[in-house]
Amino acid sequence: MFREAGAEVVGGLFAGWMSSGVIEEEAYRYFTDRIVKQIVEAGPLDGIWLQLHGAIYAEHIGCGELFLLRTIRKAVGYDIPIAIGMDPHGNLSPDLALYANIIRAYHTAPHTDQQDTYRVTAEALVDFALRNVKINLLW
Repeated sequence: MFREAGAEVVGGLFAGWMSSGVIEEEAYRYFTDRIVKQIVEAGPLDGIWLQLHGAIYAEHIGCGELFLLRTIRKAVGYDIPIAIGMDPHGNLSPDLALYANIIRAYHTAPHTDQQDTYRVTAEALVDFALRNVKINLLW
């Protein structure tokens, strides 16, 4: 979808966490640091698209997705839009909206609409970036 819209896709990292149980803090921070480093080294970006599980819990950290998004925002600021697609039984904390501009969960279990969710979030991110939309929130 991104290439069809004329976007250059840079990077990509699959962390491959298991979706059950508590992730050890050291392992979680290792992958978070790799993801953020890859984003920063990619240079100027027009948007960030993430496929997240939605229910990651890391020891001494808590919600893994929220920590990852917060860490990305610390590194890149708030001018770059972030879109996420995730599982419907994830931890859909209202705080996610502080760090991601576009949030969508699958609507089905089994996840027959997973690819549709990714397509919708990708299209929204491209539209968001092309229109150079800036949203300032006071929460």
